[in-house]
Amino acid sequence: MKKFFPACVGILLFAGGLPFAQAEQPGSTALSASEASARFKAFAAKIDSAAVAGVPVQSRGRVKPFDSFARETIVFLTGKYSMSGMDAGQIYLALMTSDVAQQAEIVNVRDPELRTELGLSKARRHYSLQELESSRLEELAKPALMRQERNARLSARDKATLELMQQVWLSRGVISGRHLTDGLTFPGAAEHRRSGSMADSLAGSPVIEQAQQYLHALSAGDETLARQSAAAFLAAAKVQPMPELFSKNLGKLGLEVWYNHAHIFFWTAIAYLLLGIALIIPHVRKRLGLKTVLGMTAIPLMAHIAGFAVRVVITGFAPVTNMYGTMVWVAFGLVLFGAFLFLAYRNYAVMGGVLIGAAATLLLTENLPLVLSPDMDPIVAVLRNNFWLTIHVLTITISYAAFTIAMLIGNVALIRGIISGLRGSRSSQALQADEAFYKEYGNLTYRVIQIGVFFLTAGIILGGIWADYSWGRFWGWDPKETWSLIADLGYLSILHAKYLGWLNGFGILAASPVGYLLVVMAWYGVNFILAAGLHSYGFSSGGAAMVGAFVGVQLALLGVALAVQQLRRAQAVTKVKS
Repeated sequence: MKKFFPACVGILLFAGGLPFAQAEQPGSTALSASEASARFKAFAAKIDSAAVAGVPVQSRGRVKPFDSFARETIVFLTGKYSMSGMDAGQIYLALMTSDVAQQAEIVNVRDPELRTELGLSKARRHYSLQELESSRLEELAKPALMRQERNARLSARDKATLELMQQVWLSRGVISGRHLTDGLTFPGAAEHRRSGSMADSLAGSPVIEQAQQYLHALSAGDETLARQSAAAFLAAAKVQPMPELFSKNLGKLGLEVWYNHAHIFFWTAIAYLLLGIALIIPHVRKRLGLKTVLGMTAIPLMAHIAGFAVRVVITGFAPVTNMYGTMVWVAFGLVLFGAFLFLAYRNYAVMGGVLIGAAATLLLTENLPLVLSPDMDPIVAVLRNNFWLTIHVLTITISYAAFTIAMLIGNVALIRGIISGLRGSRSSQALQADEAFYKEYGNLTYRVIQIGVFFLTAGIILGGIWADYSWGRFWGWDPKETWSLIADLGYLSILHAKYLGWLNGFGILAASPVGYLLVVMAWYGVNFILAAGLHSYGFSSGGAAMVGAFVGVQLALLGVALAVQQLRRAQAVTKVKS
């Protein structure tokens, strides 16, 4: 939410009288919201956004294709990259050129309680700019804005209200044309624009003039003229003067457009999922040999690596500069560690479970763009060190993959224990089978946790060296540092207890999900809940309810499993005595 605030302030200040704004045509005000939305969708569907997808736009510290610029904008407004068959580029351009843009149901009001307080229909999630501007939104936002200016703590309602206000401001900016004008005006030209009147600054700018011609062609519905002016717009945008920092990356824009629509990680996840399901089905996995499984795993793994490579080429940095990047990296680590464990233990079920876990991680990552933003904007200057970014962040986050495997195995054991207990089998054979299972998978979990602790400890040490390099001190009790250390000490305690015999097979299997809650705090909690400290490159918001549900379910599962295990032991003792 914070990343849009500076731009939104500018949008609010310059919301009127811009060259791209379309006058509302007679009769459009009489349309209902649903009618206006239908008309808007029909208009947008005719726009060929691919024709201008590669137009260079400067935004948030880097040059990016219009395709990415539009996607980032529209996902913030609507919560999606597409709506009702319209892609982000079509929606963005239609907002600038449709006569019913202000009446189209575009803005996603995400907080249901806020919808009620604003007097909006509970049956909908998307509302028009016109509806929101006629509601009590500005009245509700004023106290929240005042608290924000005083740096006071904001409530969840304050944050939701401010986010919606920013969506409204951004909508105004897109519709008026200011948002795109700012994106098409590179440093240098921007200073000239601010020093004079808007009319003077836009006059004689080839890019702006070509953009105007293109947008007017779209507004008039002239598809032939739109295609011609799109080509001229694209050509003018690519040859306009811009800083070397931006111009040297122009050759990457086509690759970024391709990446946006290739959905590499989504299709990789589907491949992992299908193979994982096959490996946990007994009569299917019997037909798959070791080399076959590894070969089939290698295909999506190569696609996974290719996705990483593309992000590295586009950004110039290791692909772990935000939560999205670390999630994708952890999914890679799951498959990599899973393959090593498969070679060592020949356990098809574990390999299948790991592949399903990797698939779930990638699918979660790809479907929560508001929480796990895939944006590739640069990080703060002090952290732009590829060497330390690579060896520190990659090392720490790869440890999360090992801990995730331990958590998955532990939860399978807990569920198995609950099912066995509910069946009520007290036979010695059943108990022996359970003990054999706990021993085998407990030892496997022990090894996986050792791997995770090795990488986490190494990452913390490397982070201290980087901290000295960047800030002049090895350790500062920053929340990220502190929670990484807490997680490390938690898992070291589990290893210590297992080594001393304080934990048996079931014990370490039950402890591994508990330890993972520390990882959740270090990985997610610091960035999304505390949002404090020097690791500002990763801060975001959202997803708290989902993570809270995970923690609650995890603790409930652990409690039930321990109760069932204790009951079975008591029953076994009673049986022996009798």
